[in-house]
Amino acid sequence: MEELPVSRWMTLLKVRRAARWMLLALPAGASVSLGIALPLMFSANLLRREFFILAGLLIVGGSLLAGALGYLWPLTPLQAARHAERVFQQKERFSTALEYRGKPEHPLSAALQRDALRAAGRVTTEGLLRFSLPPLQLWVTLALLAAIGVTGSLRLPFQRAALRRQEREAIHREIEAVEALREEIAQNDSLSPEDKARLDAILGEAERTLAQAETAEEAAAALEDAKQSLKALSPAEAQALAEDLRTAGEQAAAQPHSPLAGVGQALAEGSLLDAAQQLESLDVTGLDAAGREALAGQLNALAQALAQSDPALAAQLGQAAQALQAGDAAAAQAALSQAAQALRQDNRQLQQAAAAQQAAAQLGEGQQRLAAAGQNAQGSTGQQIAGGNGAQGGGQNLPGGLWNGQQNGSGGQAGEGQGSGGAGSGSGHSTPGGEAGDTPIQPGNSAAGTSGETVPYEPLAPVSPRLGGGEESITLPGGESGEGAITGEGVIQPEAGGELQVPYEEALPQYLAPAYQALEDESIPPDVRDVIREYFSSLEP
Repeated sequence: MEELPVSRWMTLLKVRRAARWMLLALPAGASVSLGIALPLMFSANLLRREFFILAGLLIVGGSLLAGALGYLWPLTPLQAARHAERVFQQKERFSTALEYRGKPEHPLSAALQRDALRAAGRVTTEGLLRFSLPPLQLWVTLALLAAIGVTGSLRLPFQRAALRRQEREAIHREIEAVEALREEIAQNDSLSPEDKARLDAILGEAERTLAQAETAEEAAAALEDAKQSLKALSPAEAQALAEDLRTAGEQAAAQPHSPLAGVGQALAEGSLLDAAQQLESLDVTGLDAAGREALAGQLNALAQALAQSDPALAAQLGQAAQALQAGDAAAAQAALSQAAQALRQDNRQLQQAAAAQQAAAQLGEGQQRLAAAGQNAQGSTGQQIAGGNGAQGGGQNLPGGLWNGQQNGSGGQAGEGQGSGGAGSGSGHSTPGGEAGDTPIQPGNSAAGTSGETVPYEPLAPVSPRLGGGEESITLPGGESGEGAITGEGVIQPEAGGELQVPYEEALPQYLAPAYQALEDESIPPDVRDVIREYFSSLEP
């Protein structure tokens, strides 16, 4: 016997309910998206693209979820029949037939079934799909969608978010750079465990502070603190010692037939461990009286050259000279061995100073990149400075020579310091190598680069630099505020006319940071902010 198309009615009613629930979920999804996105957007944590993605996911995803629930929600045949009766105005014809379908012995069952089938044949089942929504819901949905569109067209909140995101990415890159620097120091075999621990403690604290930084200024302040701590490990005494060793080595190497010629050559080249080995291996037992006297004179000259920078080494060299003059070869040999040990200790000291200066140089480059990170919310500005200016954070300078930083294992130099009267340069990157051990100094380097020429810069108004965004400023010597011009390159030194010379790359970031910070003021019109950003972008080298 033919039955009512209840299964078809149930399918159509599930589709109808799913579509209705999807439309009902639209204003809910739009409201939730605005409720979540607005706090994120005005706290500068949401970009425009992310805003629309979030709104789309919540609206579309919520509607699809509601539709799926509407289709899968349980629906009985009796419920479908009663809904069909209401739609087709059949009173209780279909539901009654369904109730008596399970009672075939009842005398009215067959008649009720035939009547329901005739009524079902006269209606169009697609009418079950029709539904309507309240006009208020339609207007609310349109208003919420319009609000999403208007919110997405705002400019300032998304510019702030882009700038903050750029700063965060720059901070993350500097954290990775500090991690790489710590790993490089850990693999530097020329450093003692104590030196490694001392350097790693400074860099570890910098890394932790960077991880807590919210702005580029806070991150730059963290790098400045670490850089100053590293500079303390590369004092002027170490630079003076390196220069005196190089000078003394050149003087000894100038006498090619002297037993100290090899030692002097190694010192002149900065190979302190090699020089110590040669000094310790020096055989004085086969020298005649004239040879001992000549060697004693050379040792005395070497001791005098190192008397100020390394009294311990000078004393051992002097004792060796006295023993030679007294004809005591054994005592002279012992004194030379002690001098070799003192030279190895010097190598350790200079290795630490070189590693500290390299690390300070790389942190200085990080400060440059952080200053550039706030340049433009739409641009990637960190790459404009990352390739050079390693000397800006390189610490103090070596007179007449630079820390070469190669050491066959400590990597390429992070940025050469400013030599006497020249501008520093460097790639700002380090390359791993083999074991580093004996070349903390290198003669003949020019701080002006390979060409030996300096690059002139346009004059800038005098600036009072601030370290790490602190409250106390540093007044440059040589003139009053607004007096003179910062025109040169190289180390800051007062001129006769009161002018101060600061490298362009050092002066510019001190203008950029407060300028970009001031651009966050909402009172400045957006079009004016764009003009200001373009102006300062044009100042980048």
